[in-house]
Amino acid sequence: MPLLKRIKWVFNPEKFEHLVFTHAQVPTPYVMSDRIRVFISGRVGKISHVFTVDITPPPNCEIISVSKAPIFSPNNNMGTFDDEGVMPSCFVRRGDDILFLYSGWNSRNTVPYHNSTGIAKYDPVENSITRLYDGPILERNYLHPYLAVTPSVWEADDQYNALYISGLSWLKGEDRYEPLYVIKKANSKNLLDWDRPAAQYIPSNHDFECFSNPAVKVRDKGKVDVIFCSRNAFDFRDNPNNSYKMGYAKLNDGIVTRGEIGWGGNSETPMEDVMQCYPAFFLWDGTYYVLYNGNGFGKTGFGIAEYIEDGSSNYK
Repeated sequence: MPLLKRIKWVFNPEKFEHLVFTHAQVPTPYVMSDRIRVFISGRVGKISHVFTVDITPPPNCEIISVSKAPIFSPNNNMGTFDDEGVMPSCFVRRGDDILFLYSGWNSRNTVPYHNSTGIAKYDPVENSITRLYDGPILERNYLHPYLAVTPSVWEADDQYNALYISGLSWLKGEDRYEPLYVIKKANSKNLLDWDRPAAQYIPSNHDFECFSNPAVKVRDKGKVDVIFCSRNAFDFRDNPNNSYKMGYAKLNDGIVTRGEIGWGGNSETPMEDVMQCYPAFFLWDGTYYVLYNGNGFGKTGFGIAEYIEDGSSNYK
């Protein structure tokens, strides 16, 4: 069983009075020579923008700087898929380009929101993101009628592979509709046009299990570790029994096996005593780490843990 060994709670936006945003949702790492640049979704009012938090490498993970203004914001062209919010998903290298895949948000009248996936180009020197298209690269279609969002991408077999979230339905709750979404798999030659089978890829443990943010670590050819978070479709916002918790699966030449993932290291903090969610892998000095959110979908910020595979650890 793999283990997440807590190192520290890194960033809590509630402790910074000067910030223009709340939350630090979906922490997405970009590894640089002397630091980890963490892309987060911060809320200005109720609208999500992308900000950055630069931290020193593990295990210290001290905050170097926090962007004072968004580096990527909702689309100014009204009616586009991302005109009411943007959130980071992952980075992908294509030739000399560093591409940034992100989630776009729209509010709806019948259900609370709609999500799709867009693509942009990142310039690490300027720390700027440029939207490439006004339209999404992953969107609902005749096989996927609800949403397509939060991909994690890796290269194998001369193509790009992605695990992403696709909706199965909207379920009527006590005072609103709640989404039911699962993990599916897609592949592409160019990151723009995707082959997307309709079948669910990582199996559910029960009928109302709702997944988010599959994070991928490639172990070897054909072998992939996946960490994700999942919750119950109802009563999940404040109930720790139904809220997001980490899950694990392994892929071996196309065979998917769900397993368990444990926690070790430091004890659970009040920042994450209700939920742990939105994991993202990164590699530093030969060791894999995972960034993740805690309570309130990122309201309390993000922490870091070492990913320990097969019971061995490089963390001293």
